Formats: sequence, structure tokens, C-alpha cells
Amino acid sequence: DECGSLVKSGVKEITLLGQRVNAYGKDFKDGTDLADLLVRVNDIPELSRLRFLTSYPKDVSDKLIDAMAGLDKVCEHLHLPIQSGNDRVLESMRRGYTRADYLEIIGRLRARAPRLALSTDIIVGFPGESEEQFADTLSLLEDVHFSTVYAAEYSPRPGTLSARWEDSVAPEVKRERKQRLDVIQQRISMDQHASLKGQTVEVLFESTQSYRRDLEQWHGRTRQNRLVFVPRGEANLLGKVVSVRVEKVSPFAMQGAVA
Repeated sequence: DECGSLVKSGVKEITLLGQRVNAYGKDFKDGTDLADLLVRVNDIPELSRLRFLTSYPKDVSDKLIDAMAGLDKVCEHLHLPIQSGNDRVLESMRRGYTRADYLEIIGRLRARAPRLALSTDIIVGFPGESEEQFADTLSLLEDVHFSTVYAAEYSPRPGTLSARWEDSVAPEVKRERKQRLDVIQQRISMDQHASLKGQTVEVLFESTQSYRRDLEQWHGRTRQNRLVFVPRGEANLLGKVVSVRVEKVSPFAMQGAVA
């Protein structure tokens, strides 16, 4: 078993990867699915954390939600791409769901897992996207309150259906829309991080990567996938799960001290 071998070698966190990872098992005759796989991996002794990505909204089942809520090692974070908050744009993208469908899924997730942090992907300036349609995407951010949004300006990709269409949204419009989206999301992320100031969070330290030239830091993530830095001292925190008291916050990360 690959996951068991990784844990025996010292791995503390495992991420199950797939382009549509929550469709795992749909081609199996015995009915095994991602929820069953999570149960099996969750039972591995010495494993601290378990994640999976990327998920497709239509494949989020109640069984999967129950597994996420009930398994102690599955982290309280889900990356669930929406791409746009407007139904017409979603239809053009051939996404197979509507804004209402997506919000219904979010409602089921948060009913079972209230502490769940949600991140998403959004494409700005998809061919034909109007200002009114883009406004629907901005309002979606306010409705959902994602922890992180990975936004990108649309560019044609060879081999895709949209590559045949006119790239009708001007580059400067795409840029301005993305800037507006980023401002809203940074406010939302800042509010979420500010609510954690003074609290103690569990952090798994992954590296010594520091975004400050004047201070050596440990770099890690909470179970909700929030980025945390603490000053490097004599103790080696690499690969360790540590309690950290949050002292400073920004929209992008939190800083603290070992509790």
C-alpha cells in the first residue's frame, strides 16, 4: 500500500490527487468510491492529515460529505472550482451545473462540516462575459466567503472549444475585473484571518521558506490550509504538527509563535 509506505517513511500528510478526484471509483464494478478510499487511508496509524483535490461540484455526494465530516484526519478544507458565478457563462464553459446547484452543494457541506474552509478557481473575461455577468461572480464571493480564490484572466487554450471563439473581452477589461475581484477576496480573507487572531491553531510545518528577507521563519499550514509563519528558533519544526498562537494577520497569511 503506497500510502502506508509513505507514512512509515515519515510522511505526516497525504494528498490524494486527481483532475476530478471525487469521481474516483465511478468505473469500478464493486461500488468503491472516494469516500471509501478516505476511510481506508484515514485508518493508517501515525498519519496526521489527509487531503484530496481537485473536486468537481457535480461529484460531491452526501456519502463524501459524511466522510469529510466524520473522519478525524481529513482536513477541514475543500478546493471546489466554480469558474464563474453566472449561469450563462457556466453554460458556455460546459460546466454542467448552475450557480444555484453550486450554492446548494455549499449548503450541504457547511451543514455537516461548519468549520470547512472553501477555496475555488475563477476565470475572468471568458469570451462574451458582460459586466453584468461578471457582477454575478463578485456577488458569489460575498455569498460564499471563500478562504482563497485562484483567479486567472481568460486566455485561449489550444484544443478547447472556446479557443475557436473570439476572445471578445479586451485585455485591459480582464485586468481591471481581476483587480476588483482580488480586492473583494482580500477583504474576505483578512476578515477570516482577523477572527483567528489571539487563537491557537494546529500547524504542520512544511519548509523553511520565508517571504521576509529580515527574518528566518518556519512555513506551515493549518488544517484549513491557511498559511502560517513562525520565527525560526533552535527547535527543528520541519514535519511536526505544532500548536501556534496567532499574533499578526494579513489577507494572505498569519504569523504567530509556538504556543
